[in-house]
Amino acid sequence: METHVGDITHVIQLAVAPVFLLTAIAALITTLNARLGRIVDRMRVILNQDESLPQGRPETVTRELHRLSRRISCTPPSSAPLRRA
Repeated sequence: METHVGDITHVIQLAVAPVFLLTAIAALITTLNARLGRIVDRMRVILNQDESLPQGRPETVTRELHRLSRRISCTPPSSAPLRRA
């Protein structure tokens, strides 16, 4: 029986390629969701500190909240459930 190493190699490549693609996509989504979580945590810390201030919100706090809001808008739609949390 004759074996075709080239054909077997090609079949293995076709079978394994989607696995690598899905792994890469999962890693990217995990990274972006972790970043979004850090942004949300930072906003919560700022807003809690803002409540403890005796006078109005300082300009630096307003700018940082605006910057964090822009970062959230740059995250992919797949992380939308985390934005609502």
